Amino acid sequence: MNIQISKFNQPYFNFKKSENVKSNNLERTPRKDSFEMSVGYVNDLHGQTNNMSRILSGIKGDLKLSAGDNDIGDEKNKAVNKAVIKFMNIANIKATALGNHELDTTQKDFIDTMNGFNGDVLAVNLKKESLDEDDVEEFERDELDKYIKKSVITEVNGEKIGLIGATPVDLAERLTHPNYHKDCEVEDLDDTIELIQEEVDKFRKQGINKIFLLSHLGNKHDKIVAQNTDGVDVIIGGHTHELIKDIKEGENLLYSKTGEPVIITEAGKNGKHFGKLNLTFNQDGVITKAQNNIGNSELFHKNLINQYVFDEILGKPEIIGQIKEVVPPPLTLIEENAHANFMCDAMRY
Repeated sequence: MNIQISKFNQPYFNFKKSENVKSNNLERTPRKDSFEMSVGYVNDLHGQTNNMSRILSGIKGDLKLSAGDNDIGDEKNKAVNKAVIKFMNIANIKATALGNHELDTTQKDFIDTMNGFNGDVLAVNLKKESLDEDDVEEFERDELDKYIKKSVITEVNGEKIGLIGATPVDLAERLTHPNYHKDCEVEDLDDTIELIQEEVDKFRKQGINKIFLLSHLGNKHDKIVAQNTDGVDVIIGGHTHELIKDIKEGENLLYSKTGEPVIITEAGKNGKHFGKLNLTFNQDGVITKAQNNIGNSELFHKNLINQYVFDEILGKPEIIGQIKEVVPPPLTLIEENAHANFMCDAMRY
């Protein structure tokens, strides 16, 4: 089932003129020196494989990215995490930010899972101390930093694109097993901003002027980053589970230190939604037009290939009953609830 773009597309957002933004002539027909691309994005999937199969039938884009928390974490979910990696590979996700749930498991389990990922895991602000031999065996610690990059360069239609990642500054507080990662430290927000800028400057020296930040910092921090860096064009956000629709100035359209537009995205949580961002850049790498679309996963059929892969890893679900009549759940949750009864009966069975 293809995305019916006309059902949820909003008009292109044309950016206001700024003295600090060069070549910001907004035309209906792109100039020859402009560059157009689309980005399919997800965030905070939390291992919800049912929705992932639906996302695969709808997500489109020249470049696919994730803002992290793809996994559900913890040792008991190893099979789910491996199924998530299969989804990311089939979806052709090029890179993901390091979310907190990715590290709910041991470092060795994380590495074992991510070894199957065809893309890159990014976190510019994660520091790894030298391994404590006494803790390596007990907590299954490993050379985590070798599997997490600060940034990478990818290519879309002949144009080089810079990708940077950021993990949450409150990572330690979010982990289910903090002891597994006591040899890891995350820079505070101010230092994280400096590190992001350093990577941006490296890209610019290489002539790369289209730069994406894959951020699991949270929406509030994403806004601060957008206004305190120079050169980041788009922030693919996550962590705070915001559902950001369209493009609204002051909300998800902000301006950098030099007045260039920065767009922030976030597609809720649990794979209930996904996004497609259409972009037009001018020859200086400045966004001149943009269109942010949010798709509802429930509107798409499951991708049969991906569902087959999931069933191979997780086992095919057993059908133990069917609901004959749909009864709306009661508004007062202390009342008898047919939906809850069905779930309890299924688990008891």
